[in-house]
Amino acid sequence: MPEIIPIRDLKNTNAISQRCHETQEPIFVTKSGYGDMVIMSIRAPRMLSGEFFYLYRLVYFSWRIADYIDYYNNSRIQAKTKWMPPSTFREASMMDS
Repeated sequence: MPEIIPIRDLKNTNAISQRCHETQEPIFVTKSGYGDMVIMSIRAPRMLSGEFFYLYRLVYFSWRIADYIDYYNNSRIQAKTKWMPPSTFREASMMDS
């Protein structure tokens, strides 16, 4: 769970540094109740880069799925749809009714 501290707690820098190194997670600092900055260990980005790699792959895969769904619904043609894309075939079949 992310740690959130107010900016006034930055006076004890040794304790904050120790927490950053122990947890290897960022500490979020708020100012007047709003997010202001993030403090993290210098080793944490290397650890997070692996997570970002998998997140990027997941996002890329979801984009590819969305592209395929768009192709499947709007671009592909088949003999059973009279060689029209499905969206055009649906519109044409509604006009015939």
